[in-house]
Amino acid sequence: LGFFCHRSNFLVNVFSSAITYVLIRSISPAKVQYYVFGSAMGVLTIVHAHRAFSHAHRNGQYKLDISGSVMVLTQRLTALAFSIHDGMGRKAEELSREQEEQCVRRVPSVLEFFSYAFNFPTVLIGPLCFYQDYIRFIEGQHCYVEDKSGYMRKTSGVKPALKKFLAAFIWLGLYLKFSGGYSLELNRDSTVLSKPWLERSWLTYMSMLTQRFRFYFAWTIADSIANAAGLGFNGFNQDSNEKWDLVTNVNPFKAEFPLNLKHLLENWNIQTQVWLRRICYERINFQPLLMTNILVAWWHGLFPILYVGWIGFGFSLLAARQVRRYIRLLPRILHSPALL
Repeated sequence: LGFFCHRSNFLVNVFSSAITYVLIRSISPAKVQYYVFGSAMGVLTIVHAHRAFSHAHRNGQYKLDISGSVMVLTQRLTALAFSIHDGMGRKAEELSREQEEQCVRRVPSVLEFFSYAFNFPTVLIGPLCFYQDYIRFIEGQHCYVEDKSGYMRKTSGVKPALKKFLAAFIWLGLYLKFSGGYSLELNRDSTVLSKPWLERSWLTYMSMLTQRFRFYFAWTIADSIANAAGLGFNGFNQDSNEKWDLVTNVNPFKAEFPLNLKHLLENWNIQTQVWLRRICYERINFQPLLMTNILVAWWHGLFPILYVGWIGFGFSLLAARQVRRYIRLLPRILHSPALL
């Protein structure tokens, strides 16, 4: 599938994966994560540089390139390296509960590694699936599971896959319906720029919303394909119904109407947020939020606006934390004896 879509460019993915496998086989688990992170992000940076400075991109012509696929592959390779580090390079008492569940106790075989790196449901656009979740899927551990009542149940991803498949094509239909009338080019059209502020704001909002429809379509149909293959079972909810959201990457309505910035992040590009938290945020002591936002900007590309946007977003999150903290303290302050 990768060669069909990207032709010889897909060799970049093969090259990056081969380097990673050599590293996890030859480097000590105590520091292998740094080498894999450096090599995978290095390859991705070269791909982003080519995309940023290529003639086709400077002329504004869209061309399907390999960058999206390499971005998702970089997540898989680095996540695996950190899991190997947790499982073979750290003591059990040093691990959090989540790290204990995801740690890898032995180096994968060639077949296991490359089947994970290029597994069919997620090879092109993701979403990210962590190695231990993938192995449990391959071994069929999700097929028969014990529910909260203690009964063994056979799980099926057919129903959630069909629902997501239908939802994906609704998003595609909305994109095709509105993309012609609300294109991004409207935002720099001289006629639009001369319109009243309120009308310009509406056109800007609609053009950005239309672009998000593409992401909703791509991520939802990828989730549907994964569920159809049996990948995505995530236990049971409070009503003992099956949850198939293990690799869900977006909750469109929650992303469109978030309660706050944190709520927005939790519902947009969900697996990338999990990846960032597991390999960066939870492992850095100095300004973890800002360092994580720098990493996500680097992962997205080399355009300066990405760094301005993501670092600014990081400061906004820090400010929002402080505001929420003071709001929570407000009732205590108002009822303090000193004020009575």
